[in-house]
Amino acid sequence: MIVTEYGDEILPYKSKGVGGVDTYEPEPDEKLGNVMIHEVCFGFVDFKKTSKTHNILRCRACGLRVVLPIEVTTFGEAIEYFDLLEN
Repeated sequence: MIVTEYGDEILPYKSKGVGGVDTYEPEPDEKLGNVMIHEVCFGFVDFKKTSKTHNILRCRACGLRVVLPIEVTTFGEAIEYFDLLEN
């Protein structure tokens, strides 16, 4: 999912075990609470609540921070939200 106007992409992933990472296509209703990967720096991205009205996606490695409305909680909603911002 592209999350910035500069083309930063956040990839969902599942661990393959010790040291292994594998990206996958999440179900639209899957919650964003799972850790993701920042495609540019390969840092882990967390979904965090930051206020009464907004949440963020934040990269642990480079500090990328993307704000989301609190209503956006699933991959499907996030993809829709970022698509609307792009257009």
